[in-house]
Amino acid sequence: MRLNFSILYLKRSFLGPLMAVVSMLVFCQSMMGDTVDSLYRVYHNAEKAHRFEVVNQMSNALYHGEITDSLYQLKSSSKPELVEAMMHYLMAEHYYDMEQYEAALNEGKQAHAFTQKRKADKLSSDVLGVLSNAQFRLEDYNGALQSLLEAYKVDKKLGNKELLSSDLNSLAAIYLAVGQPEPGIHFIEKAIAMERELGRRDRLATRLGIASELYLLNNDPDNAMRAIKEAYMIDHQSGKTEKAAVRLVQKAEILKSMSRLDEAYSTIMQALPELVKADNTYSLAIAYNQLGAIEQKLGHNDQATAYYKKGLEQSIRCGAPKVERAAERGLWETMRKSNPNAALIHLERYTTLNDSMQNKMQAMRMQVIETTAYTVEQKELNKKSELFSSLLKWGGLALLVMLAALLTGMFFLWRRGKKALHMQQQVQDMRSHFFSNITNELQTPLTVVMGAGQQLLEIKKSSIEENHRLGEMIVRHGTNMLNLVNHLLDIEKVRTAAQTPWLKHGDVVLFLQLLVDNYTAKARQHLINLDFTSTTSTLYVVFAPDYLRKITHSLITNAIRYTPRNGAITVRLSTPESGKMRLTVSDTGKGIPAEERRRIFEPFTQSSNGDEGVETVVDLALVNQLVRALNGTITVDSELGKGTVFTIDIPVQTLDERTPTDEVFHIAWPRTASSTRARTSRSPSCLSSRTMRTWPT
Repeated sequence: MRLNFSILYLKRSFLGPLMAVVSMLVFCQSMMGDTVDSLYRVYHNAEKAHRFEVVNQMSNALYHGEITDSLYQLKSSSKPELVEAMMHYLMAEHYYDMEQYEAALNEGKQAHAFTQKRKADKLSSDVLGVLSNAQFRLEDYNGALQSLLEAYKVDKKLGNKELLSSDLNSLAAIYLAVGQPEPGIHFIEKAIAMERELGRRDRLATRLGIASELYLLNNDPDNAMRAIKEAYMIDHQSGKTEKAAVRLVQKAEILKSMSRLDEAYSTIMQALPELVKADNTYSLAIAYNQLGAIEQKLGHNDQATAYYKKGLEQSIRCGAPKVERAAERGLWETMRKSNPNAALIHLERYTTLNDSMQNKMQAMRMQVIETTAYTVEQKELNKKSELFSSLLKWGGLALLVMLAALLTGMFFLWRRGKKALHMQQQVQDMRSHFFSNITNELQTPLTVVMGAGQQLLEIKKSSIEENHRLGEMIVRHGTNMLNLVNHLLDIEKVRTAAQTPWLKHGDVVLFLQLLVDNYTAKARQHLINLDFTSTTSTLYVVFAPDYLRKITHSLITNAIRYTPRNGAITVRLSTPESGKMRLTVSDTGKGIPAEERRRIFEPFTQSSNGDEGVETVVDLALVNQLVRALNGTITVDSELGKGTVFTIDIPVQTLDERTPTDEVFHIAWPRTASSTRARTSRSPSCLSSRTMRTWPT
């Protein structure tokens, strides 16, 4: 539901015989607080000719319950597609109001599918509005942005300034969420101008509130203060005490950024009673964190700790990880001396939240920027297309031929240059994204190690157990950093051929069995079943032990990382043909999206959703480099909802079992043509409905 809908009345011209029954059901169920869900069931049991009556009842229920601002009423002559679209739209509004955002998104998508072929109308706009709201709540900012841009086009055709203002406000909120203030300021200033023209003071206050946060994010506290003062005045004069209290919290943040701590403190204390009364958990969490930060700056750590604890409690209640992260950091900083053990717990929680949010936000920010750039580019192309149409209309045939040839040549030159620039920018973005995430990956253990080290320096007297615990923490996180750096060095060594494979003759079946056994305990800790199978009991070949060890380690640890509990991982060795051995690693999970499979082995590439960690990217890049160094091939076969199988084919030289096992061979490995994707047969132990590797989506 968007904030400003004009009411649409479509008079009913027919009351079917089902009406009395539906009305009675609605009355009975409303007493139980289940009106909409009851109507939803009635709708599916009703005859198609009478379904429009159920939809009208549903619209009445949501409108009078103030869940929607639009009252839709269908006619008996309404097309079945319109009735279906309306029902899914109303259910999306219902689920959104119930904070069931996944269900709202699903219903919104179904409604959108029915309205896509319709001309621009109010229903199309409302469907896109609730769809974008659900996507925003689920932190799919790029999806919300695309839905809003589509809604903006519809509303512009309708010429509805109220809806256009709402679209612009929502666009600004998205750019605020991803930390891009400049485009957000552009959109919100347009929305403010529209609301001043429309004279809707309550909506103007909302727009000014978002504008103040965008100005502050853009390091412009003066404009931020002007906007929030006007917003507070409007809400205060309108008697909207809760909204006025929220404005005070926003004002306090601006005062805090200007180091006017006393004013910020008194402003928050003025807002607290109303926020507590309204049980506004989100604003309360922010307010308590603000008080904690002020007390911390004043050196009052005990008072700051008490406020941060309240902020943490409220942020967990309302499910606001960004606010929770600020509270965890504040508790770590204020409790380091008074309660170092508890402080370290808060530090680890903070670093976990921080890394997760930074990786996700960076990916979302890149997607939003790409969508914005594409939209601007499309506008420019549309302008060029209009100019070209004008030339076609008024130019002569000869001039048309000349211009067409000239423009075609220029277009291809422009397109080639643009493609080259795009590829260059894409590589640069991938590298920047990759190394930024590596920085974050190293930052987490470094922060914990520094915190533990600082605690050792500050504690004058400590027990042996306490020192041992801190030492374990330092060693654990230091080992994580060392492993990551070693993986990066391994990739570079193999890539530059600085490391020559050391080859040895032996039983590769026994070698792999022992390797897999080393990870059985770790898999059990995650409630995962890890098995090794082989089509032959022994296989004496010349192989590279160090390379094979690293390949197996990377694939198994990566599989454990993404396999859910009660899942299964299977490592299988086979000989599909003479002179070749095949190693497959399969595990259960959601599978890898098709668009990601082509580039998951590239060292600077991460998936567009940014969910997988840097360690996964480094592991897979290292595996690819090692396999290529052995003249082998690696493929990935995956199906969403079922899982993934990594298949590695490596050429080997089979020797007699009596050959001394400690002899080192330097063999010119044969170049083999790229093998086709292996469709391996799987034993019952490794196959189920859950088979394959989990890939985060």
